[in-house]
Amino acid sequence: MRRLDEPLHFAEAAREIEWEPSPRGSYRAAGRRLKTLVLRREREIGKQFAIRNDAGFAYKVTLGSLTQYLPELRPSRIDTLADVIRPLVAEMEHRTRQIVLDELDRRLGNPDQNRPKRTM
Repeated sequence: MRRLDEPLHFAEAAREIEWEPSPRGSYRAAGRRLKTLVLRREREIGKQFAIRNDAGFAYKVTLGSLTQYLPELRPSRIDTLADVIRPLVAEMEHRTRQIVLDELDRRLGNPDQNRPKRTM
């Protein structure tokens, strides 16, 4: 992972944020799409965050500015964590539900004979 304040050409930035390359594996097209998106966002918010050359053309951007002004481009750590935890929580809920039903059957002293024994 590169530093957030390191200036990157748009193709390099597209690679860093894991955008899909072209079918030939080139990130140049992804870099052009990213540059278009950056310039559009600059017009929307009225602030320039791309790095420009002496002629005024945007040619580089930092990962920090992409994170700040285009947060939707990078998956957040919370989303990644949620993807990992979601199946674990579902399994815990399933096991808890089974334990509660077994305990209710035991306390009522009247387990349903037709219901198969629950397994964890």
